Parts: sequence; C-alpha cells; structure tokens
Amino acid sequence: MSNKAVVTVVLWLATSSTAAAQRPWVEARGPNVTVVTDAGAGRARDLVWQFEQVREAMSRIFPWVRLRWSKPLVVLGARNEATMRVLTPGDFERTNGRGFASVGSEGRERSYIALRADLTNGDREGVNPYEHAYWSFSARALGETSEALPLCLRRGMASVVANTLVRDQEIQLGRVIERHLAYLRSRPRLPLSEVVSLTDGRDSRVRQEAFLAAHDAHAWAFVHFLVWANRGEYQQGLDAYIKGVLGGADPIKSLASTLGDVSRLENAFDTYVSRDIFPFTKFQTEAKLRREAFPVRDVPAVEMAILRASAHVAMDRPGDARAVVADAQRLQAGVGDEVLGLIAEFEGRNDDMHQAFERAIDQPYTSWYAPYRLATLLSPTGQSGYRRVRLLLELATTKNPEADDAWAYLAVVLSELDEREGALAAITRALEMRPASSDHRRFAARAYLRLGMLSEAQRAAGLARAYARTPQEAGMSQDMLALVARGLAATAGQSGTSADDPATAGLDAPAGAAGGGTVASGLAPASVARGAEGASIPIALADGTGVRAIGVVINDCYMGPGTCRAALPIIERDCWNLSSVTSAAACRSAGYILDAGIGVPAMPARAADLYGAGCDRNDQLSCVRLATLRSRGRGVPRDGAAALAVLEPACAGGLQEACYRLGLHLAATGVAADRARARDVLNASCKADFTESCAALKTLTPQ
Repeated sequence: MSNKAVVTVVLWLATSSTAAAQRPWVEARGPNVTVVTDAGAGRARDLVWQFEQVREAMSRIFPWVRLRWSKPLVVLGARNEATMRVLTPGDFERTNGRGFASVGSEGRERSYIALRADLTNGDREGVNPYEHAYWSFSARALGETSEALPLCLRRGMASVVANTLVRDQEIQLGRVIERHLAYLRSRPRLPLSEVVSLTDGRDSRVRQEAFLAAHDAHAWAFVHFLVWANRGEYQQGLDAYIKGVLGGADPIKSLASTLGDVSRLENAFDTYVSRDIFPFTKFQTEAKLRREAFPVRDVPAVEMAILRASAHVAMDRPGDARAVVADAQRLQAGVGDEVLGLIAEFEGRNDDMHQAFERAIDQPYTSWYAPYRLATLLSPTGQSGYRRVRLLLELATTKNPEADDAWAYLAVVLSELDEREGALAAITRALEMRPASSDHRRFAARAYLRLGMLSEAQRAAGLARAYARTPQEAGMSQDMLALVARGLAATAGQSGTSADDPATAGLDAPAGAAGGGTVASGLAPASVARGAEGASIPIALADGTGVRAIGVVINDCYMGPGTCRAALPIIERDCWNLSSVTSAAACRSAGYILDAGIGVPAMPARAADLYGAGCDRNDQLSCVRLATLRSRGRGVPRDGAAALAVLEPACAGGLQEACYRLGLHLAATGVAADRARARDVLNASCKADFTESCAALKTLTPQ
C-alpha cells in the first residue's frame, strides 16, 4: 500500500470511526436525488429539497431539458471540513488544504456531488455557496439531454443555473455571477462566433485554464443575454435552435436559421454586459415537494464504506478506493467486488473486471452497473447464452429503470429470443429516454431486422446515421444500413418483388434482387449470406469457381470496402454482358461503387457510363443518379435542364430518392424561388419517411 493510501486510511479512522456512534450517516431520498450525510436527518431532507427545487426551476426555464437521468445522482453531504477531507482527499491535495464548498464527479454507476452541508445562504443576497454543486447538477442534466449541444450552451446554461438561490418560499434563477461579469468588463472580448463554434469538450484550448475562464465568462453572459435581454426577445430563437439540435440538426449550420448570424448580436451583447442592473427570474417554490415527505434511513457502516469507495473511483482515486473496500470487507465478507470491477475497468484490466463483476452480481450493495457491464462483456451464442444476458439486463433495469443503454441492448437480446412484445417495449423505453441517440437507433434497427420488420429497421438505421456525431457512429450506422439492404434484397428475391421497390429507395447502397440470376466469377470464397430473418442463403461453389446470385454479390459488396473492391469486376461484367435479369441493377450498383468510391478511388465518369447503361434498360434509379451527376457536373458536362427533366417526373411518380436529389439540386442553384421549392420538396419527402430528406431539410437555411 502506498504512503498516500496509508494516510487516507488513518484520516478515515481518525475522523469517522470514533465519531460513528454520535454521527451516523443517514440517507434522504427524493424523486430524483439521493443525499447521504453525517449532518443529521433534518439537514439531509433540506439538501434533497433544495436540489429537487433546482430541478423544477430548470424545467421551467429550459423545458426541453432531460431531467430523468440514466444513472442515479448521489449527494454526499459533509457536516464539516474534516468529513469533507475524508470524502474528497484528492481535492484537498490539489488545493493545499484550502477549504472548498463542493465538487462533482462522474462515475460509471452514479453521478456524485460532494459538498459541505454546514454552509447556508444566510442573508447574503445574490450569492449561492453551492454554485459548483448546482453547476455539476445542471451540467449533468444538459449532458444527459444531448452531447450535440455546443459547449458554450452547455457550460453557459450550467453557469446560469449554478447561482440559483433556493429560499423557503422563493427561487431566484439567473442571478449575476460577479466574477464572470468582472472578467468581461476588464479584458478584451472574444468574438461571439468563436464562442459558439466550440462544439466539443475535447478541443485542446479547453484544457488551457486561461482560455476556459474566458470562454466560461462569455458563455454565461451569452446564455443570460439570450434568455433575458429585451424581455426575452431571443429566447424563442434559442428554444427553436436547441429543439432542432435535439432533433438531429447540425449544431453550427442551424444557428443561422434560428438565431441568425451571431456576429450581428455583438453590439447588443456588449450593451447588455455593460448594464448596471440585470434581470433574473423568480418563482415560488414547488409546493408538492415537502421536506417531511422524503424518506430517511440510517446507512450501515459497510454500505457507507462501499459508497465512498465507489466515489473515490469516480474521482480517479483507485488507491483510496482499494483501501476503503478492504476496510468494508473486514466489516463484512463478500462485499465490494463491484468497486474492484470499477477499479479494474478504470485501469484497463478487462479480465479482472469481468471476474469482479461476476462475483458482484449476488452481493449486497451492488448497483445496476455490474449486471449491465457484465452483459456487455459476454458474447452470447445460442438460446442459453442470450437468456443469461437477458437476466443480467433485466436485473440492471430493475435496479435502475432509467438505464436507457440497458433497455436498448435488452431489446436486441429479446429479439434474438423471438420475444416480440418484450423487444418492442424495450425499444420504446430506450427511445423515449434518448430519442436522438445514434446508438439506440442502431440497436432498434438490429432488433427490428431480427423480428422481420424491415421498413422499421430501415427507418431506424437511417435515423442512426442522421444522428451520428462521430465517424465511428456514422460507420456503424452505415454497416447497419447495409445489413438492412441485404434483408430487403433477400425478401425481394424470395417474393419476386422488383429490386426497385420503393422500400429500398432510402438506402445509399442500392440493393439488387437476390436470386435473380447467376454469373461465373473468380469471386473471393464466401459460403453463406444472411437474409431478412438471419436465415442462410446458399451459395453454390463449382470446381473452385464461385457461382452466385448477382443480387447476393451486390449486397455482400456493401459489407466492407475490401469485399466491394473484389466484387466490382463481377458486378460490372454482369452489367455489360447482359448475363442475367438483374443486369440493370448491376449497372446501377457498379455505378454507385465508383460514384461513392467504396473500396476503390471515385471515378465519376466511369460511374456515369454505368448509370447510363442502367438507364437505357429502364432502371429508374440509374436515371436519377445519372441526372444527379449532370446537375453537379461530376464526370459529365453540367446540364441542369437535363437533370430536372429526369428528377421532376421521377419525384412526381413517388420515387423519394428522386425527390431528395431534386431538393438538393434546387437548393444549390442559389435562386430564392428554387430554394423555397427545395424546402417544400424535401419537406414532403421527409413526411414520406425518407431519412436523407429529413437530414437535408434540417441543414437548409432560408438564405
């Protein structure tokens, strides 16, 4: 054990064990917040009441914010500095022993806020001693709502809420933070365009203390300005912008269509910051929240030790966590393995994490996280494997009904077990909690696909791609779209449906009809493909030469760039040789591979030739894609009139991909009337559930 860990244990023994009889830890539980403190039952209820009131205040001023969180919030209330030092040893080390009021931290199983329970507002007007605690509280709510919100809004809104004053009869929200105001009045201002463009907390400048101080001061003032300036003149635009981002709109591009050019607000913002009196909002405290209604119980010493150890892991103090777990295990054998699993996960020891969570499942004081994380570590095969994962996920969702990640995964597992009603209920639950989650939409698509609900799977996969915020999310969403394409193609081949069925029009990767013909080739060996229900589609092999349905070859191509590169010659040969009834689909598919550059360099001129060959054989989608190349002048001379001559009637005939591409063509002309019509075309296509049109519509500005 390190010297640091020894010191921590000594501190804990000195400050906690001798006082345990006089100062037991108690828990007060509210609808959304749990407080654990050694300051007594009355103070525990006071703290729960204050945090629940702040939550209600947030819902009034920011009605779109998500306030039911995916993991519990625990407030650790220290009755004095000595207890605070035990709860947060790292912060006392960093501040050289200087006292502080509160600190927040994010664990995998809970969110934690540690604060001094002996501080009160007193009679000092406009100053909240729990500013950092309320900041952590509101930042958590905003992060749960959407990680796509720009950093300036998340931090600015958190700062606005941070100085909330909660009195017995009144809440004051939006009081001025004097240090931010002093900063803005004494230093050069950042351009608002720079403030709002910071969209990701991983930006290296955020790790620079001086820049973060400047950014936070501007972010607080900008949000204050948007909410209260000119009697709320800008708040409607702010709400429209946020709702758009929550619906998948680009957080930068959509600014212009809601708030306008923020540079035009510079003068009004400067005037606002220079004023002497600032508005804020008052409302009465929520009467339905009564202190005496919050249940209180004593917390056993061993449970408190495990809670503290978990908080230490969240505060990046694994050494302290191990020491406290060891003490808990001396008090009671067979406890604390979840904390050891959290430590192993923090340190990247996957095997130890797996074993610790396995042991923790049946132990007392284990949270929802151990069964959920264990479920994600397993690789189920067969019914028995999926049933084990199901039991773990059901345990997790029982312990934490707001665990949306667990609900999303449970939907997939139940679909594998052919439990349709349960899977659909789990999908609904996950999407209600976090509708703009790319991961949840992708899991929903996987469950729908397994249940044979192909149109629902296509829509969910399309939304997963629309909501993707990282290249990894986009790539996984595209993979899911490819799986759906294979299911649609297999269904079309089995039923005799045309490959140009409108159900497949929303896919970037067009699908040919499975089983429509054969072609001899030297294709890389692959013995099986998967249909809509996961059933095998046999692929014949003769004398070492692959003989496969060209539709299967096409769909397999979209499973990966390497496969696509190998399959392209076979698909292209089928187009030119007219060797099967799917030759038109082969022309379109080969054209798309070369148009988009899937596994090969993009070759738009060669793609245009292939699209043209498909169009000559009355393949409407080939005609539409050739028209798109003409509208852009890619690979062929630009010819907007010829493009419109194809796109207009195809869209009028109900082909939604044609409507989508027509909308993009009109939007790019720069003519106001065309852009207005583009919006109408895309809006109608979006209402017809064509995902790409919805995504394009959100980024289309009026200018």
